[in-house]
Amino acid sequence: MKPVTLLRSCLLVCASLLAMHLGATPLPPGLTPVGAELAASGDGRIPAWNGGLQAGQVPLAANGTPLDPYADEQPLYVISAGNYRHYREQLTAGQVALIQRYPESFRLPVYPSHRSVAVPPQIAEWVRHNAATARLVNDGNGVQGFIGAVAFPRPATACRCCGTTSPGHATAAMSWPRTALPQGATGAFPRSACNRRSPDPTRWMMARPMLCCIT
Repeated sequence: MKPVTLLRSCLLVCASLLAMHLGATPLPPGLTPVGAELAASGDGRIPAWNGGLQAGQVPLAANGTPLDPYADEQPLYVISAGNYRHYREQLTAGQVALIQRYPESFRLPVYPSHRSVAVPPQIAEWVRHNAATARLVNDGNGVQGFIGAVAFPRPATACRCCGTTSPGHATAAMSWPRTALPQGATGAFPRSACNRRSPDPTRWMMARPMLCCIT
């Protein structure tokens, strides 16, 4: 590579990093680095976030594969046909229907909640950048001006909530299949898949219609 070309590339990288730094917006106190509530839930069932599991806290198999750090935990209780009415407010209509359809076999074991996800410094920096620059485009069907994941750490509308949870890790040219396999009442699996490609690393087009866009 020629010295001039190398210098130009270095200057472009430095300019991009500086723009990211200048565009970063600190999140308000009381939020995790990705915009979630830091404190525990009022009833105590969801604990406070304390940084998540760090390196060395997750057991590894002999080949280096991470193992379940909570493998020895036992359910707090099990929801079944005999007691589901007691937990009706916490169950979805689909879960209730499954319990009623399969009363002898369908069970819902409930385990303690953990907030074990750790946020790498790079991701936290991206989220601060996105808080200042990300915006919705194409009538809420796309997100522009974001890097990495979590486009809107402080979503103010339903569209932004969808835009926050939908984008994956962005690259300069994204091409990925998305396959959905919802099981019908007969047990069949109707299949749908779609592919999208984005030439712009700061632009993400949703691979499915945003039907929940209500502001």
